[in-house]
Amino acid sequence: MSPRTNKTKPVPGIFYPEEQFKRMMVTLTLLVCIALSWYLYMGYGLRDFFFYIYYLPILAGAIYYGLKGGLIISGTVSILYAIVLVSFPEEREAFLDRDFLIKVISLNLVAFIVGKISETGLRYRSQLFYLKEYNENIVESITEGIVTTDRWGKLTGVNKELEAHIDLSKSEILKKYFWEIFPPTEDFDWRANLSHLVETGSPTHNSNIRYRPPLVKEEVIINIRSHPLKNRENNIIGTVSLVEYVTKKAKLEEGLRKAYRELRATQEQLVQSGKMAAAGRLAGGVAHELNNPLGGILGFAQAALLDTKEDDQIYKDLKAIEEAALHCKEIVSGLLNFSRQTKGEFREVDVNKAIEATLALVNHQTKLQNIEIVKDLSSRLSKVTGNFNQLQQVFLNMVTNARDAMPEGGKLFITTRNIARGKKVEATFLDTGSGIPEEHMDKLFEPFFTTKEPGQGVGLGLSVSYGIIKDHGGEIEMRNRKGAGVEFRIILPARQITAR
Repeated sequence: MSPRTNKTKPVPGIFYPEEQFKRMMVTLTLLVCIALSWYLYMGYGLRDFFFYIYYLPILAGAIYYGLKGGLIISGTVSILYAIVLVSFPEEREAFLDRDFLIKVISLNLVAFIVGKISETGLRYRSQLFYLKEYNENIVESITEGIVTTDRWGKLTGVNKELEAHIDLSKSEILKKYFWEIFPPTEDFDWRANLSHLVETGSPTHNSNIRYRPPLVKEEVIINIRSHPLKNRENNIIGTVSLVEYVTKKAKLEEGLRKAYRELRATQEQLVQSGKMAAAGRLAGGVAHELNNPLGGILGFAQAALLDTKEDDQIYKDLKAIEEAALHCKEIVSGLLNFSRQTKGEFREVDVNKAIEATLALVNHQTKLQNIEIVKDLSSRLSKVTGNFNQLQQVFLNMVTNARDAMPEGGKLFITTRNIARGKKVEATFLDTGSGIPEEHMDKLFEPFFTTKEPGQGVGLGLSVSYGIIKDHGGEIEMRNRKGAGVEFRIILPARQITAR
């Protein structure tokens, strides 16, 4: 598509507004009438002087109406001039004189020349008008904001898209500098950026910039690409910037990233559940296969110990066999517990009581290892629906892990409270141990994974705990606390009490 050319009718009123031109033509007509009257009364002396008044309507008509209009008016004036000459007996001879013909030709020649020039000027002005309109339509049709400045950052133009996002009129916007509309951010200074752009001519691109009121109607996220604005001589006379409003796009991308993270978390949970299911089947089979031979080994070893004296060397060997068999039995018992995770019977459970019962089991061990238990149990803690023994097993794993993480002693902080406006119950276990290496964080709930020394654990405690909490509709989280140790958070849904 191209702007309209000289085939387009010239735009009326390019030189004068239409009403103003009409008044001017009436005035010129009156002047001609007055001049003719003076000519009639004042005689031959002023005849040549007042002849030049005939050029005024010809010039005005040619300028306004172009060649055709100028020739029509010049023809009319020529006829009027001839009528005037014929009206005077002493002038009738001049009607056929060469001087008359020259004057008539001059009138029409002036009309032709001025009309031609006027049409050319009108044509070029018309082209400029439509070219300007064409360019403005292009600028206003672009869905990005456009802003231009001079070399010093003063705004010289904006399009409607940009104007729509700023709480100022266009005239008010054009009184400001670029950095007043787009203030500098913590990481970016527009004044320095535009100054560098004008000096070097290097375009800039800045993404995901947030702006707030007063000059912006609402918080928006934008991308700005700034380029040097050059004249025909390739000299930089200012800048032109494209402002892309990406608020919806950025929020959509943020939503997609959040959905992706949730999907990844769900996928990891499914993988974890699959691992646990497979490990459970494997553990059950292995445990059953090992349980009978272990029982025989342990029984024979203990029977032999009864018939052997303690100071005998074989007694020590049998004792080592017994201890090894007991350790294996403990492992098998853990495997069986892991493989037999069932929901069981769920009732109303007081989490505080389950924790107290757990601490009673390990109270002697924690004292021997110089571990201080610091409790902050909420007296208004909501009840949960679950299996008391299973939850006690989870809490026992938490305390045991904390104890093993502090071989030289320390503190274990146990806290319970209501969260989510009483809809959930949270229990946290925070130790003062050395923490867990970051590279192991993602594997802690995997079956058979352990950070303990060989012989100190089989890596099933957290896996079992994970399965139990999931069966209770809860969550279990773990993180390293800076300056402390490891914190486990267990979140369970509170028991919903319905009114009768």
